[in-house]
Amino acid sequence: MKRASSSLLHWVFLLAPLVALAQKDFSLPQSQHLFKNNLVPNTLLNINKMSMWVQNNGRSSANPHGKRWGVMFPRGTAGLVYVDGIVWVGKVLDGLQPIVRTGGGIYSVGTVPGVILSKGIPEDPMSPAARVYRIRRDYQAADLAAGAADFFDTTLAAVTQQMIEAVRAQYEQDWKEWPWQKGAPFFDKNRNGVMDGDDTPGFEEADQVVWFAYNDLDEAVNKAFYGGPSIGLEVQVTLWAYKDIPEFENVIFKRYRIIYKGNSSTPVNAVIDSMYLSQWSDPDAGNFSDDLGGCDSTLSMGFVFSTVSPEPAYKPFGWQNPGIGYTILQGPLVPGSKDDQGVFDFAERKGMKNLPMTSFLLNATGDAIGEPPYGSATDWYWIVARGFSPVGFGTHITSSPWVSPAGELTKFPFSGDPVDRTGWIDGLGKSWSYDTLFGYSAPAGDRRIMLNTGPFRMALGDTQEVVIALLAGMGADGRQSTRVIKYETKMIRAIYPSLAERAREVRDKQKVPTPATVPSDFFLGQNYPNPFNPSTTIEFTLPFEADVRLSIHDVLGKEVMILVEGNKPAGAYKVRWDSRDNGGREVSGGVYFYRLKAGHIEITRKMVFVR
Repeated sequence: MKRASSSLLHWVFLLAPLVALAQKDFSLPQSQHLFKNNLVPNTLLNINKMSMWVQNNGRSSANPHGKRWGVMFPRGTAGLVYVDGIVWVGKVLDGLQPIVRTGGGIYSVGTVPGVILSKGIPEDPMSPAARVYRIRRDYQAADLAAGAADFFDTTLAAVTQQMIEAVRAQYEQDWKEWPWQKGAPFFDKNRNGVMDGDDTPGFEEADQVVWFAYNDLDEAVNKAFYGGPSIGLEVQVTLWAYKDIPEFENVIFKRYRIIYKGNSSTPVNAVIDSMYLSQWSDPDAGNFSDDLGGCDSTLSMGFVFSTVSPEPAYKPFGWQNPGIGYTILQGPLVPGSKDDQGVFDFAERKGMKNLPMTSFLLNATGDAIGEPPYGSATDWYWIVARGFSPVGFGTHITSSPWVSPAGELTKFPFSGDPVDRTGWIDGLGKSWSYDTLFGYSAPAGDRRIMLNTGPFRMALGDTQEVVIALLAGMGADGRQSTRVIKYETKMIRAIYPSLAERAREVRDKQKVPTPATVPSDFFLGQNYPNPFNPSTTIEFTLPFEADVRLSIHDVLGKEVMILVEGNKPAGAYKVRWDSRDNGGREVSGGVYFYRLKAGHIEITRKMVFVR
């Protein structure tokens, strides 16, 4: 049985969506039944192979139908995440006590729906405008039957036309009422900062986008869970996904924007010093009782997988053992050297850098770490976020450095390889200590993970942005699934932040003329796969006979390999590159360019080789 909380607040937040669901009247128009009195604050991201429920008070992956999983993969089968959320902790210098404060949400939350209208003034959390917004680019013409089955938790055969039209109406309403003035993203084609003309909601090339905002200004809610006064933080969440893009089919992208707007007493010179942000998750890879986990600090990722093959929850569907992973694609933006180049809002920021995952936590039910105590969680999170182990219970928590089985100090426990079973891995079933140093490895069971990044500083009025990718992978067994997830993570990290560009490249490729027809123009398609290892395919077309040269170049412009050279008749061509240079040597991983010179034209495209 999944853990239970003695907190009344926990049950209030857990049961409210279910009560509201039972009150749904499917005979009502869309605008009245999906958000009736704003009692159903949930919606679903489900455009590709993954689906994820979210709730407008900050509790992500909360399934309103009472099912165990908030994240399911593949859609319509079993699940990988019970619930997840983000947590922040830092030294708040605003004249209030205590100085070290935390907020956010895990099973319960210390936040309420809505933006902060002005310092200390929240939006009405029960307003329909404080709902979760969901848009889909093709909502007018798309077949929404499968989406309706997901949303209303029924079979495809049981989906009615009324359900389909209700979902379509919701998409239309949210498209028309998209709250860009509050900060919801939009594709600003004319770059005037206003959503007008041909501008569209969401992100360029993203097929489905979800947006909502919440804040910590409700003192009663915040103190009941975390025990400290409100900071005055607004969090804007954007979730998005792509369909029919091979590299993105098992990925949901999550952007968190944290804005320090202040509470009613916050002075103008207030700052949050040494702040950390954590992606917390309770993954359940099928059944929660047989899981193991770990991390890869080089990829800023954490993962969890099932040890049973086949996993019982997936056996009825003929699947084996999928795994789940989180990676911090873009950490908080902080000052760097003149050669550094950070990212914010998909744009480069010179002289700045993005922090990676700076520490990790994996804990198991019943271990010595325990759980963050309700009403006094700040010390626990402050210890964990900085890369230490919290030891003790209740208000008597002390910190201990992590130590690996080899006696090495680390902020990344369980960073070994679960496939090769080398290094510090989960599942050994023992613990150890050296003086005040502590380490452990519990048997398979229920797991929670935290990916932490920091420290960074925020002054009143500042905005920080963190982008996280949630990935799923399917291997021959649970351990092999971690290999799949790591490979997917490498591809995504190589592409980011050029997600729209990659989606457009794939869609352009689908327009390549077939060999049976004479092409009407010169065309150089995007290589596939991209990123790749060890080989990739490049397609090009010639509308008439021409002298052709297709070559590979590194980022400095140096020619690496000539793939095609000579006179070629009109037609469509495919060429394979095996990541070797003209001398037969395998090139190093990184960005490369391929250039087509044919007749009077010259076309260049970019690709990424992942080692």
